Amino acid sequence: EVFDGDIWVIHRTDLSGKFHNTVDDYFRDLNNRISVQFCDKNNPADPGFHVVLNQKMTYNEVAEVVANCIDSEPNLIQFFKPQSHRDIAGYAIKSQFEGTLKDLFMSYGQRTKSPKKLFYLRLNIAISELESKDHFRCTWLNKHREETVLSLYVAKNVTIAELLDEAKKQIELAPEGSGKLRLLEVYSYRIHRVFSNGVSYHNIQPSMAQQTTCYRVEEIPMEETRLGAKDFLIPVAHFHQTIFQCFNHPFLFKVTEGESLQSVRTRMLERFKDISEKEFEKYKFSLITHGRMTPLNDDFTFNSSDFITNVDKDTKPITEAHLDVFLHSRPWLGLEHALKPPKRSRYTYVEKPVKIHNQ
Repeated sequence: EVFDGDIWVIHRTDLSGKFHNTVDDYFRDLNNRISVQFCDKNNPADPGFHVVLNQKMTYNEVAEVVANCIDSEPNLIQFFKPQSHRDIAGYAIKSQFEGTLKDLFMSYGQRTKSPKKLFYLRLNIAISELESKDHFRCTWLNKHREETVLSLYVAKNVTIAELLDEAKKQIELAPEGSGKLRLLEVYSYRIHRVFSNGVSYHNIQPSMAQQTTCYRVEEIPMEETRLGAKDFLIPVAHFHQTIFQCFNHPFLFKVTEGESLQSVRTRMLERFKDISEKEFEKYKFSLITHGRMTPLNDDFTFNSSDFITNVDKDTKPITEAHLDVFLHSRPWLGLEHALKPPKRSRYTYVEKPVKIHNQ
């Protein structure tokens, strides 16, 4: 029976939509619509774009919509929740998230009708592959001693050799170089460890407590790829006035059993091509043992017994004595600079510091 004022709604049965196959579905979709802002994680100034979505959408359905908006593939996008106290990206959202878009916003406290926002990141590999790997951040130091930050995604069970193979994809090696890489752990501008290629990746996972620890990838100098039976590598660090004020890039240097200090000086100057001979003559060489500094005279000769413990000598040849040991507890060669190094900030925050003036 039809009454005055009735509204008739007609839908075609030969058409099907994502959320409104019937009239009831259409009005349910209308009730569940929500506007979401998506911003590029790598661009802080990105105003983003708004998309009207349905709160019942799954992760994969949202990824399809965003992929069409940014001309990408759904499996090449990663989403991030915003931080509650700052307008920047927070934790990544797992692609295996089984809830709806409504569940996603409720999971981090956006239960009110406040504007909804998510961050996205374009990927070079599929999101499923990315989530099965670990993110390893390290620094590439080229032959000009210039640093470049590398972000490597590696499987959890890889070795150092496989990690270095991944690093080769992001760096450019000189044609005249050795083409061989090594991984070092650097702490407070001193070399702590040099990892052999067979070591498992799990042995090098960085500790959050050691914020001054970094991992460095470098090309092995050609002369260090051909070590003789009496050759060994020693750790070298730069300092000014006190051995507890190290700076610049520490490095490994090849010496031969019984080699004179003058010979080492001459060869080291050849490595520092950007330092004049007059400036290098001002450097003072010292042997640092258990926190004690011993200045080296011109008649000093390098012997493995001064740098390598007897225990390490008994377990491996001196050509490999620098591998997989804690070098910070061993003697090291210090280069004391006459001029005070430029100050480097202790802080790594992006924000400017807040000054508080007492009245």
